[in-house]
Amino acid sequence: MSPTDRPRRRHRHCNTRAAIITFKVTDFAAAHLNLPIEVIHADDFIMDMVDLNEKRAVAAFRELQTRPDKKNPPWEAGELIQRFNGCEMVGFVQTSSLWLNTEDVIALI
Repeated sequence: MSPTDRPRRRHRHCNTRAAIITFKVTDFAAAHLNLPIEVIHADDFIMDMVDLNEKRAVAAFRELQTRPDKKNPPWEAGELIQRFNGCEMVGFVQTSSLWLNTEDVIALI
């Protein structure tokens, strides 16, 4: 490996990949993209983020709960979880049933 082939020291931790995050995975068939892009379902993406760093995922859900737009009052933790449970028909099955509804996560949010 030549010095020009090596990643810069400060970028060694980066794993660069392009991805499309969507609920309609079938609309982005890999054979038709002709690009090195991974198509990921939104529910799988959230669960991947939870697996990588659960503390940051909880922090993101706390931020979502506070609704930083300031136009509406913050949601209670139960209301946020209920909204995601309602999204199961849209596609957040894993996020709502396997992660958000666990007692540990409910206590953190």
